[in-house]
Amino acid sequence: MANSILSTEIIQKPITTTEFAYNTIKDWIITGRCTPGEHINQDDFAKTMGVSRIPIRSALDKLAAEGLVVIQPRKGAIVTQISVDNLTNIFNLRCYLEPIAVLEAMEKSSPEEIRALRGLLDSQDHVSDDIEIRLNQNRNFHFAIFSLTKNDTLIGALYNLWEQSDRYRRIYFAKSKHQERIVKDHFKIVELLCAGKKQGAADKIALHVRESLNILLEDIFGKSASSPFVKIQSLG
Repeated sequence: MANSILSTEIIQKPITTTEFAYNTIKDWIITGRCTPGEHINQDDFAKTMGVSRIPIRSALDKLAAEGLVVIQPRKGAIVTQISVDNLTNIFNLRCYLEPIAVLEAMEKSSPEEIRALRGLLDSQDHVSDDIEIRLNQNRNFHFAIFSLTKNDTLIGALYNLWEQSDRYRRIYFAKSKHQERIVKDHFKIVELLCAGKKQGAADKIALHVRESLNILLEDIFGKSASSPFVKIQSLG
């Protein structure tokens, strides 16, 4: 009986204190508990989390590498500001890299793998009012495409961009009026991929990201994007 239990029970590996500190601080930044420009007092954070300063320091170094905090000499860690330039830079890079991911995915994937993207969309709850569900579904769709590239460097670059834009994306998904456009775009991207129209799919995902940028600039800052739409050509 013991063997039967062991064969079916999921045993989760305990996280380290550094991972705990990293996950906690990151969640506080993304959800707004730690506000942009806020100084992170390592002693206070260590006391609140019940850990020493060492894992806090390690967590902040990792968050700095992801662009969520800035380490300043003699000042310590400060939560990265939300700004027009920061938002625009992140999404402009996504406008370049995500079409490349679509083109690479088409080059390196089987028809079955491409069709599985439609199955993923069909399995999602597109009318959910839960922002966490909607955020995860959106992320899962995009990263399902990225994973088909089998390009760890590209996936890593996109992962960092998505981590930096989580704070902005929460503002976007807080408004249910945007959900219909997102879902419609996702199905259109898959439709183009399944039809073998890789350039059309690449252009669509670039436009999808571009429109999200425009909406966020308007909602948060009352501005519109100034840089032109760039068409990424097929990899040949």
